[in-house]
Amino acid sequence: MRNSSLEILALTYSTHAIVLRRRDHGEWDRLYTVYTRERGKLLLLGKGTRRPKAKLASHLEPYAVTDLVLARGRAMDRITFARVVESGERFTASWESVQLAAFGAECIDRLTRDGHRDPLIFDLLRTYLATIEVAEKGFSPSRRDGEVEGVGTMNSESLRTAFSLRLLHILGYAPQLDRCLDCRMPPSPVPVVGIPERGGIICNRCQPSTAAGITLAGDDRGHLIAGSASFLCKPCTPAVAEFVSALVNHHLVSSLRTPLAGSVLTRTQVHGKLTMS
Repeated sequence: MRNSSLEILALTYSTHAIVLRRRDHGEWDRLYTVYTRERGKLLLLGKGTRRPKAKLASHLEPYAVTDLVLARGRAMDRITFARVVESGERFTASWESVQLAAFGAECIDRLTRDGHRDPLIFDLLRTYLATIEVAEKGFSPSRRDGEVEGVGTMNSESLRTAFSLRLLHILGYAPQLDRCLDCRMPPSPVPVVGIPERGGIICNRCQPSTAAGITLAGDDRGHLIAGSASFLCKPCTPAVAEFVSALVNHHLVSSLRTPLAGSVLTRTQVHGKLTMS
């Protein structure tokens, strides 16, 4: 009897997960891409979750934080139990917040591989989603810049930038900011030029006047350094946002993946049933 119980335990396991996306599979099933704290990114089968009265479905909405019990399978593991901890429905009141949540989920889905495990990534996404929830009152159709009340003076662009910058650091893609890419010397306290495709900065002494780049002035470099070390809830300049966005897309292209399209997601892609392809 004891051996039988141990065999059952070996065939199932529990994990804390955030649902990144879902897609239909067969007549009544769905496939769920989740990022778990214990096992990284997983592709899971949800049997019968498309049925109208499926009990598991409401616990597996995109962007939900949920506790799962999984059964091991040959092709993929199967969800046998789910209990929502933080619902994905918390983002449905605002189109801005849905876009932000979708952006974070897509970044992690596209920049990590199946089985890639790092608890810092799970914690970052959970913190990011919680920050969006706090900031949601600031998002409205009449305020397209997404000014946030309650999280400093953050806007949606600054939130995306803060998340992306910290994620790049965790994944080992943080830009080199302490010295010039060419002369290898620490930059003087004057504007520097960010070169996303090279993953760093060039000082004014080495920067040709005709070369392309993103001018980082004032405290931009300091913001990038601080934002790499921690999730920085602080407004950023357009130059910082442009540099970080270009870094993300550069690493996607380098890994033979298409650039992010989060900024042009449609309501039917993300909202409605909160599905995301």
